[in-house]
Amino acid sequence: MQFDEFLVKANRSAYASGSEGKVLDDGSMEFVYEEGEFRFRDRYFGFNPFAGETVVWKDGEVIWILNYYGWSKSGEVTDEQIFEFLRKAMMLVKGDRPFRGPSEFKEGHFRYTDRSEGDINLFQGIEKIYYKGWEVHHVRYHGGAVKGKI
Repeated sequence: MQFDEFLVKANRSAYASGSEGKVLDDGSMEFVYEEGEFRFRDRYFGFNPFAGETVVWKDGEVIWILNYYGWSKSGEVTDEQIFEFLRKAMMLVKGDRPFRGPSEFKEGHFRYTDRSEGDINLFQGIEKIYYKGWEVHHVRYHGGAVKGKI
């Protein structure tokens, strides 16, 4: 299995799936996915704001990391509605940009955007959700390969 294929499957099976993660002793929420020689772990702290890290191992060695920090601003729309829409967007992740979600996704009054620079080996980006044109969710992320190039 190619790394980008694995990362797409792992991202879709974690937070995006809507499944309950495992609450750890340190208060973080964790999602784990394993297939073949790869292991994926996404851990985040908090709810709003939140911070997290996604790590991928290949044959027991860390090969890739993504760090993120974000917040949501509810009001006319609830945090739960924002995060439900976020999960839908994250399910649309593709192998050419397997960081968060697609470049753009719209549904009803919601619009998701993800702008990134770089490639799988070294990248940074900003994810936003708008509700009726108002920014209600903002995430900055960065990361890349830690063991050569992928």
